[in-house]
Amino acid sequence: TIDKFSGRMQWSSGAFRLFKADPKNPEPTLRDFARAIHAEDRQRWIAAHRRALKRGGEAVVEYRWQPEESEAIWVRSIARAESSKSGRIVRLAGVVQDVTGMHAMRRRLEDSEAKFRDLTSLSSDWVWETDPEHKWSFFSSSASSVLGPWINSMLGKHLWDLDAEQMVFDAPDWAAQKTLMAG
Repeated sequence: TIDKFSGRMQWSSGAFRLFKADPKNPEPTLRDFARAIHAEDRQRWIAAHRRALKRGGEAVVEYRWQPEESEAIWVRSIARAESSKSGRIVRLAGVVQDVTGMHAMRRRLEDSEAKFRDLTSLSSDWVWETDPEHKWSFFSSSASSVLGPWINSMLGKHLWDLDAEQMVFDAPDWAAQKTLMAG
């Protein structure tokens, strides 16, 4: 919790563990805590919490927390304003969660997608991708270069949604294709 009037933080035992702090020591001051937030994230964290203390509602923010000589961790903080019986906001109470692993996975996924885009942009082959419902979700630039820009209108559609006039040869047996894809 963060008390609006004293500015004092009160941590649970889980918060002490997450921030690798000794529970025998007092919680840091808000100023010291904010100093340990990565410089690129600090103002966003402060603004979200000030807004919630002033207007109510929630402060939801992800930030890097890195005390001196420690490795940074990504933290998701969700704090909700709590009011006194008179309706005046008196504190923020909430939870913090270590989301470092999720950020690492997101980064690996972004890197993988960038490699895929690079590979398909260099390829002279047509590359396409379908989603779990067998709808087209991606066409490489080479596919639209060869087939024409109309192919991009097929994004989000099934293979069998192609107009018959787009078929160069006899129309495929879509019923057989659907059976094959289902099983």
